[in-house]
Amino acid sequence: MITLAAPEAAERLLRAQLVGRIGCHVLGRTHVALVPYLYEQGAILLCVEPGLELRMMRLNPSVCFEVDDTDTLPWASLAVSAEFRELAGAEAEDARARLFAELGRRVEERHGADSARDHAPRWARGVVARLEIVQRRGSSVRPAGAPARHASAA
Repeated sequence: MITLAAPEAAERLLRAQLVGRIGCHVLGRTHVALVPYLYEQGAILLCVEPGLELRMMRLNPSVCFEVDDTDTLPWASLAVSAEFRELAGAEAEDARARLFAELGRRVEERHGADSARDHAPRWARGVVARLEIVQRRGSSVRPAGAPARHASAA
């Protein structure tokens, strides 16, 4: 059974996840990449390593961003249409500090300090950007035969 997610559930899903997928499209070519992110103030902060997706988003800043939670039932997914904006100067450095402080804390909490330290060099060389959300579409999926989640578990 597929149901649309309430706005509050979409907010919780965006705040809870560490990694999402960004989709971009240029000149008939579509590319999807995993990116670490932080949701704050109604927008998505992310770090993109120099490469194909960064070049594509610079050419066409209209992107799709998706996050999932498949650890609980019902499964939840949220896709947003957004506009990519590369940050520069003090704005970029402030955003990078917030992004990596929070990502480092969450990675360490879930996977240990060594894992957080291992990711830091890769995060440091990425370009920091902000995705301004234009439209959201969320859903939850309960596989056939799976029990419904109790209201108190939401």
